[in-house]
Amino acid sequence: MTKRSDEEVNAWRKQAGLVCQGEGIPKPCMTFEEASMPQYVLDEVMKCGFPAPSPIQSQGWPMALLGRDMVGISKTGSGKVSFTSRTSLL
Repeated sequence: MTKRSDEEVNAWRKQAGLVCQGEGIPKPCMTFEEASMPQYVLDEVMKCGFPAPSPIQSQGWPMALLGRDMVGISKTGSGKVSFTSRTSLL
């Protein structure tokens, strides 16, 4: 995750339709494994069969794990509730 270039991250954010504002915004996690979840949480997520985190999850988890405040605005069904419920388990 941290090895991704700024150019790669910015291209991904643009393609995903993410607008990030602020300072020190962490790079997104592109896989569930990169999200630094405890193994028991990761095991349950993987059982659900999702191929990858949604864009709001990809950018939101690193923010939450750093204890940062964020406002996430996204369409219904984009993974916001799943994001907030998983981070509350940590």
